[in-house]
Amino acid sequence: MHEPVPNQPSFIENEETAEKTASNLLSQLLESALSQRKRTLTEAEWALLRDVVKQPEGSQATFEEFATGLVEALLKARLANNFKNPEALSLMSATIARTLCSDPTARQRMLELQRHLNRQA
Repeated sequence: MHEPVPNQPSFIENEETAEKTASNLLSQLLESALSQRKRTLTEAEWALLRDVVKQPEGSQATFEEFATGLVEALLKARLANNFKNPEALSLMSATIARTLCSDPTARQRMLELQRHLNRQA
C-alpha cells in the first residue's frame, strides 16, 4: 500500500473534505452558542461553556487558550463518542481554535461569546 502523496488529487480531496466538515461543524456549533436562541444548546452545554471562562484565582488564560477550551467543550458535548483518544481531541481542538482565532469575524464572535459567558459565570 502507498501512503497518499500531498500533491495527488485523492490526498487533496480528503484534506478538503475533512477541512470542510470541520469548518461546517464549527460554524454550526459557534452559531448555536452565539445565537439568542439558547434552546439550541442544552443547559448542560451552557454550563460547560461557562466553566471554560472560570479561571482559578490569580490565573489568566490567553484568548487562544479560551478558544481551545471552548472548542474542546463543544466537541466533547456534541461528539463525545467520536473521540476515543484524548490527545486527538486536544490536537483537533487546538488546531480548530487557531484557525478560528486567525479569522477576524470568528475571533470577534468568540470575543462576544466570551464576554457573554463572563457575565453569566
